[in-house]
Amino acid sequence: MKYKGLSPYYQLVIETVKGKDEMTIIVEKLEAGISEGEAETLKRELYDFLGFRSNLQIVPEGTIQRVPGKAVRVIDKRKK
Repeated sequence: MKYKGLSPYYQLVIETVKGKDEMTIIVEKLEAGISEGEAETLKRELYDFLGFRSNLQIVPEGTIQRVPGKAVRVIDKRKK
């Protein structure tokens, strides 16, 4: 993993805000975490890879729920 201060656990949350779809990437940090500069670099790399801006939310380790079996990676909160 390129960012040693981040765990492999993440979730993508898609929701509609003010009539526009937005994606938030929630990723857990390890004890050391990452610096503000590294977080900005990660945001830029995600933009380059995805082709659109997304929100990045870095949360403490253990925040993302772990369930037995297949992990829930994408949470779609948009109205169907």
